[in-house]
Amino acid sequence: MRLFGLFLIAAIYCVFSGQPALSHGDPLTEWADKIGNFPVLPLHMKPTSTTVDDQFGPPVDLNGQMADTPCSGTLWVYDYGHGIAGGRERSDPTGGMLEYAVRPPVHLPNRNLLTVKSTLGLHLGMSAADAVKLLRVPLGAVVDAPNHLKVLYVEKIVPCGSYRCAHEVVVTFKDDRAIALSIHHAGP
Repeated sequence: MRLFGLFLIAAIYCVFSGQPALSHGDPLTEWADKIGNFPVLPLHMKPTSTTVDDQFGPPVDLNGQMADTPCSGTLWVYDYGHGIAGGRERSDPTGGMLEYAVRPPVHLPNRNLLTVKSTLGLHLGMSAADAVKLLRVPLGAVVDAPNHLKVLYVEKIVPCGSYRCAHEVVVTFKDDRAIALSIHHAGP
């Protein structure tokens, strides 16, 4: 399990660390690597365990444009009216991310992302108190992060063949409002 935990941390780091683009100058990939309102989670940070699972539905990823971001690549859409980026890793069809972000350097499929909610009801703009209530964790699970942000990092462990996998949620808050939301499923 410890080895799996290290793999999981590496996967999170791979997605949110802003590592250099893989496509050597592709503007979309460079944008995707730089936008992150997601704080880089310290390697020693452990998620808070939860009993609930969450996922996104199709509005985040319908007809998205591929960017060769680290790991598996990400399909992106953008809400030009509200300044929200929506993405889904190619390898994680029910996970995804939403965040307030600068306009992309290339035109992406336009989607209204302001009203997108996860199956539990997580959405941009919600308070930390509402998020912990939906995820069934204590308010103390919301911790300080760099740049005056706060982060809520939770996981639900699920069976994964003879292993155990993690379904994770990371919500970033600024002034007690969610500015970024990520759901990642390692395994089924």
